[in-house]
Amino acid sequence: MANVVNITDLQREAKTYEAMLQTLPFTTLMEPLTKLGIGLVDVKDKNVLVAFERKGGLTRPYAAGNPTDNPNVGEIGKVKERELKVEKCVLPFYDNIDNYKGYTVVTGQVAADNQEKKHPLERVILEEVVKTVTEDCIDAMFHAKRDTSDLTPMGMFDGLNEMIDAEIVTGEIAAAKGNYEATGAISLPASTSDTDAIDKVVAFVRAGHAKLKKNATLLIDPETLYFAIKALENKAINHSLVNFEALLNYVRSICLAPTLQIVSDECLGTGGRLILTSPGNLEFGMKTQTDKDFVQVRNPYSDPNWVQFWCQFEAGTRIRSIHAKSFIVNDQTNTAVELSGDYRS
Repeated sequence: MANVVNITDLQREAKTYEAMLQTLPFTTLMEPLTKLGIGLVDVKDKNVLVAFERKGGLTRPYAAGNPTDNPNVGEIGKVKERELKVEKCVLPFYDNIDNYKGYTVVTGQVAADNQEKKHPLERVILEEVVKTVTEDCIDAMFHAKRDTSDLTPMGMFDGLNEMIDAEIVTGEIAAAKGNYEATGAISLPASTSDTDAIDKVVAFVRAGHAKLKKNATLLIDPETLYFAIKALENKAINHSLVNFEALLNYVRSICLAPTLQIVSDECLGTGGRLILTSPGNLEFGMKTQTDKDFVQVRNPYSDPNWVQFWCQFEAGTRIRSIHAKSFIVNDQTNTAVELSGDYRS
């Protein structure tokens, strides 16, 4: 008996776009990540960082009769693994080429093609899709939690805040370990004598390990930064001289952290979470440069006038070290602010 060949839903072979579109997320992510001091990692499969934490205080004076036979056997340091786990993410949508009948598209002056069944805005749409992927990743980088039932960018992967919160629950981030400092809520000054906001920011930075303060970045959301600047005005004789540079210099000098960088960005959200960390300690990983199917166009439907645009990638985050010499966070939580695109509905 002959096999039946069903060609009803025969798919056109997917067109995979060139390497430029595949690497576009890396190039467009570099600027915001560099500003935030976050490392960008091209994850080919699984990326596991094996960190060696060296034990200190082992050297001693020598004198005849002191014990010298293997006094420190068993512990010269500790080895810890920190995995950068990337999760599969997708941006799928489809469009009918008949939507463009009767007029030409300005870009390239190409009309809908009834013979090739080619979408007239194929290239333009893919470029915009890749830009949206980048912006969605920035939105999700701190605030996302991997959830396949959440069909928004916030379900793509575990963001940095999710990782921090998980380590707080397990006790790996705690006051006793020196990587957690309770500041309480940081609010807009209630009066012209209220300096609470800047005092709390200063107390938080001062709580950081001496080694961390030698080369650290303070991540602070724009609203909390504004509260701190307004509070610093209440300490100053001339309010007009108080600005971001004045705040940076004030915190650097009073905290004895002359190279401290203060970075604020809307992607951090709102809520008062402060993170003091060494540059590059926070990482964002993507698998695209080795993924030949990163961006595709195809006709998967029985009606060939429908064209599907498909963008698939893998992404995730990692904190390289939560040791007090590399990291400290306060007790507040932030809420995401939607930034990507021009509209949502």
